[in-house]
Amino acid sequence: MDTAQPRLTGDLPVSVGFANYQPSLTDAGALRDFCQALEDLGYAGVQCQDHLVYPWDESAYGSSAGGRAAHYPGQQVLEAFTFLATAAGCSQHLTLETSLIVLPQRHPLLVAKQAAAIDRLSGGRLLLGVGPGWLRDEMRALGWDPATRGERMDEALEIICRALDEPRVGYDGRHFRFEEVSLEPRPTRPADQLLWIGGGEANGLGPAMRRLGRHAAGWLVNPRLPLEQVPPALESARAEARAAGRGEVEFGLDVIIVFDGDASGLAEALAERREVGATRLTVLLGGVRPAAHLDELIGRAATFAEAVRA
Repeated sequence: MDTAQPRLTGDLPVSVGFANYQPSLTDAGALRDFCQALEDLGYAGVQCQDHLVYPWDESAYGSSAGGRAAHYPGQQVLEAFTFLATAAGCSQHLTLETSLIVLPQRHPLLVAKQAAAIDRLSGGRLLLGVGPGWLRDEMRALGWDPATRGERMDEALEIICRALDEPRVGYDGRHFRFEEVSLEPRPTRPADQLLWIGGGEANGLGPAMRRLGRHAAGWLVNPRLPLEQVPPALESARAEARAAGRGEVEFGLDVIIVFDGDASGLAEALAERREVGATRLTVLLGGVRPAAHLDELIGRAATFAEAVRA
């Protein structure tokens, strides 16, 4: 990845999260202008979330229904890989990030193919974040049982790693089966440098660290996880990496910061994230509230840039 661009914070790359949820970026020209503005301001990347469909029944969402958060019936969201492929052609330096692809509901060979293509065509700028997902009614609508998501996630990770690293791959699992195939061209880097693991909260923290240790380069931290739990969790991931024969791995760590325009607590929030070992930041500009138009969105990005440089 190109890291020659100046960084907002001086030491940590900063990406803009939930970009594919912004209604003003559904136009290719607007996306080009936004990507150029981010690069001019010193941002490092643009990041997407992944939902393919949104259930119409609000009871599917729990506390985040009814438009109170990013997820609700009728939500506007562009498909993540399509968005990033377009953003690749609208930028020169931005990292193209998924945070995260709901891996169990996509065929892993298709994910591998899409990831390899975007990474190749962007000159090695893809960060492929994956996770097991949470929206069960979406999973059912797409034809699979949410109770199997952990098993499907593990099988899919194994398949993706082999498909991206080996000249041929076949698989005979419980959820995915196919004879030997080749997937070319492969990406510019090995799978364990391309993949990041997302999530990890409550009972999901252990599985997330196991997957991180065995397969990935970094962790996209769940914003609901208390920051004090991050260092010990990473220690367990390092132990998994040693057990898997990867040796001593220093994992990347992406931590979210929410910026609603008030800079009063920003210095403290940045210090807390550095203290737990963050290697990159994702900023939610205005929280998860969409901007009314492109100028407002770029204005939010500029305001945050000014705040962290102050």
